[in-house]
Amino acid sequence: MKTKLILISLLALSANSYALTTIANNGNTISSQPYIEAMRPPRTIASSLNQQEVNRLGTPPAQVQMKLYPVVTKNMTPGIIKPRKVDLPLLSQSIFLVGDDSLSKTWLLANKPKLVKMKAVGLLVKAQSAADYQEMQSMAKPLQLLPISGTTVAKNLHLKHYPVLITNKEVDQ
Repeated sequence: MKTKLILISLLALSANSYALTTIANNGNTISSQPYIEAMRPPRTIASSLNQQEVNRLGTPPAQVQMKLYPVVTKNMTPGIIKPRKVDLPLLSQSIFLVGDDSLSKTWLLANKPKLVKMKAVGLLVKAQSAADYQEMQSMAKPLQLLPISGTTVAKNLHLKHYPVLITNKEVDQ
C-alpha cells in the first residue's frame, strides 16, 4: 500500500514537471518564456488551424514558418570569443548559438561530434528565411536547432559573438 502511494505521488510530480519555464537559476534567472513565445505561431494563423490539421501535418504550415523569419539577434554578431568559466549549476543541457553565416557553418561542422556527444541543443540566432534555417538544420542533424533570437541569453551571459557553446561550467567556442 505504501509503495502504491509513493508511486502515485511520483507520477503526480512528474505530470507537473512540464510547466518548467527556467533554463538556469543562479540568482540571475534566465526565463525561457521569450523562447517559447517566439516559437508560437501568431494567433490569427493558429486559430485558422484545427488541432487535427496540426497533428496531421506534423510541422507548422509554411505560413506559420514564414512568420518566424527573419530571426535577428541585434546584440550579437559572428566573431571570436574568449573562453571563460561560468557557474550555471541548473543548466542541465548544453546549448550552442549559431547564425547562418560562414563562421557558424564551419564551427558547427567542426564541433558537431562533440555537440552530439553532449546532446546539446542549438539556437539559430540569425536567419533570414526558412531556407536558411533548413540549411542549418540539415547541417546540424541529428541535433535539435531552434530558430530563436539570442538577445536574452546574450544579455544575461554578456555575449557579443557567436558561434558559442554554453555549458553549466563554461562559455567556449
